Parts: sequence; C-alpha cells; structure tokens
Amino acid sequence: MRSLSTSPAARLLLAVAIPTFTLLLQWTLWPLVSPYVWFLFYPATYVAALLTGLGCGIVATLLSALYVGYFFIPPQWSFALERPTDVFSIAVFLFTGVAFSVVSARTRKLAEGRAVEATLRESEVRYRSIFENSLDGVLLTTPDGGILAANRRAQEMLGYGEAELRALGRAAVGGLHAARGVHPGLCR
Repeated sequence: MRSLSTSPAARLLLAVAIPTFTLLLQWTLWPLVSPYVWFLFYPATYVAALLTGLGCGIVATLLSALYVGYFFIPPQWSFALERPTDVFSIAVFLFTGVAFSVVSARTRKLAEGRAVEATLRESEVRYRSIFENSLDGVLLTTPDGGILAANRRAQEMLGYGEAELRALGRAAVGGLHAARGVHPGLCR
C-alpha cells in the first residue's frame, strides 16, 4: 500500500485537513452525536494514518486530540479537563492513533517488500526462460573457472550433461571445442 502522495508537504497538508474536516463535520452533527466526543475522530485518524504514513498519522492524531479537548470535552472552548476520565479518554485515543499509524506503516512496508519480491520472481522467470530457450550454448561460470549452469543447447553442443560440465569446469571444456566443432569463443 502506498501513501496517497509522495510529497511530504502534501502528506502533512492531508494530515491536517482530515482532522479539520472531521472537526467541522462533528461540529455540524454535534446535536446528533453528543456526548460521544471521539465519534468521528477514531475513523479520521485511521484514514489519516493509512493515507499519510507514520509521522503524518501521528500529527493527525495529536491535532484530533487537541480539537476534541478544546471543542467537545466539557468545558467547551477550553483545554481544562475537569474529570479524570477525560484525561484517560485522551490517553486512550492518543495511544490508539499512534498504534494505527505504526501498524499502517508496517503494513505498507510489508506490502512494498512483497511487491519487490514479486518483481524479483518475475525477473527470475524471464531470465530462466531466456537462458533455457536460447539457441546459443550458454555456460554460467565463476571467475575461477567453475561452471554454475549450462543451458540445453550448451549441453547438446558439448555432449555432456550439466552435472558433468560442472565437474569438468571451464578449463576442461575449453579443450572440447576442437573435438566437438564448437566455436572457441564459447569456451573463454
């Protein structure tokens, strides 16, 4: 899963816009949702974390807590907290919002890792297909002359199976070109 935008400024703007929109919406719906001060802010912080990533998700969580503390927790229009349950509800909300952000970031990293693995597997399949189906004989060798792999055409040209070619090594295969009519360039 990718962030909505790769621009940090755009993600930060979105992280501020989501709680601000939620504030306006909850203010409009307050007669219907009162006294549930966190009613719309939990889903808002989840969406913000999902769309903007870890840091901006935490910014959205903090901003949401400030909005709720000032506009919806009594006494309204004040940061004063009269009841211990209000402090507890803010702490639970902050913990949950940060957890949303962390889980979202980890999920995004896992998804990106899976995408890289899938691309790597596709590349391996393409490479293997080219190697195996080449009309030219191809030997994969190490710098010290060991043979790692030989495609079917190389095996046909040299008259040995892949295991035998691995056992012989590149130096021994080099002498085969004259006997088998193989171009010397194959055995360099």
